[in-house]
Amino acid sequence: MTPLHLGPDVVQRLIPHRRPFLMVDAVEALEVGERPALRASRLVTANEPVFEVHFPGLHLWPGVYTIEGLGQTCNLLLVLLAMQEDHGEPSEVLAALEHLERAL
Repeated sequence: MTPLHLGPDVVQRLIPHRRPFLMVDAVEALEVGERPALRASRLVTANEPVFEVHFPGLHLWPGVYTIEGLGQTCNLLLVLLAMQEDHGEPSEVLAALEHLERAL
């Protein structure tokens, strides 16, 4: 996988989701090819609003949030692949996105 470091500001420019339903905070790596793949993550803290009502006192991350995060990651992968298809060489698109990340 090719390292790709994109934070939440760039992620929010690529997909329409916003907090509290944005389940992807960062993109870490991208694989383009026969089997494209994307590695993304979300930082979960004890201060998440869902923990106030989802088993108070026992911080369990709801499985539906994990599934939503997988869906958003797939959406990001499709957006990144479409951008590369529409705008030229993958390395140029990824470099532009990382430059945007540094600028924000």
